[in-house]
Amino acid sequence: MNKNNVQLVHGTEGTAALECLDPAVPVYAFRWGFVANHGDTGSAAFGTSYYETLFACEPSPLEMAAAISGWLRDTTTPEAAQVDGHTVWYESEERAALESYLQNTEGKVRLRGLEGYLEPMDAAVALRIVREMSQYAVSLEAWLQEKDYALAQCDGADALNAVDLAEGKPAAPSLSTAAIAQELEAEKQNDPERKAARLAQLMVNKVQLTATEALELQTLFPTWGAEGAEMGKSVDVGFRFQYGGKLYEVVLAHALQADWVPTAVPNLYKVVQEEHAGTQEDPIPWEQKMELYEGKYYVQDSVLYHCTRSSGQALAYDLADLVGQYVEEVK
Repeated sequence: MNKNNVQLVHGTEGTAALECLDPAVPVYAFRWGFVANHGDTGSAAFGTSYYETLFACEPSPLEMAAAISGWLRDTTTPEAAQVDGHTVWYESEERAALESYLQNTEGKVRLRGLEGYLEPMDAAVALRIVREMSQYAVSLEAWLQEKDYALAQCDGADALNAVDLAEGKPAAPSLSTAAIAQELEAEKQNDPERKAARLAQLMVNKVQLTATEALELQTLFPTWGAEGAEMGKSVDVGFRFQYGGKLYEVVLAHALQADWVPTAVPNLYKVVQEEHAGTQEDPIPWEQKMELYEGKYYVQDSVLYHCTRSSGQALAYDLADLVGQYVEEVK
């Protein structure tokens, strides 16, 4: 039933919920939402106000329930959200498109309010706001369905008027970007996957890993200068860390210093590489700051070399510069 078939009437106290207005036709009036008014006699504020719709014959309980349900849906629309005191509203199609965009966005974004754009906020915060708006729309629809069901169970006009049409109606979101940011951070800290990753980061240097295994888990190792590999930290032989996109391993125990970077002091570190047999068929790819081992084969710039003498320390040279001292070129 369209709301245009329903009118708000200012009547008198004691008006019946269902009344036959003209037995000859007949015409029935069904009324609901009675509210007692207090004012001067004869004024609109005196007596009782209610909603009324007419039927060409005596309506069944389901027909009267449908009249209220239709009116309730016609007069119930989602309200705009309040974000930091600003009014924000997006249609359902806009929310869907915006949610899809924000899911794949990082950094700062700006949401559009009815009075203008809001202050920049993290994309994750904006995404939560849009989702809260969508959840509110879902909750409002669920509430309407609950009222539909409650009305459909009534057996007459009086029972229909006993249904509280306002009870449980969800309120539009009132949100704070600062509070949402705190909630997101708390959720992140309590996320099981994040905790598992954090545990892995704490343990990665405490378990024996082959070079191949370590490279597969490279992102778990601490970064030079950051937590876990901060300056001043004492590191033992075998300690591994990330630097310049590569994984390094400590070969001499010491305390990390800002000026002892891996590229400057090769005697302290070595680059972690995938394990190779060091044979002619599987030579070891050479990088500066590596150590040479007698009898092993190495390759650099597509040239194969055979080590004739162990270096005993990491060397900051190309293999071509070490021919005759530590290696020979294999023709």
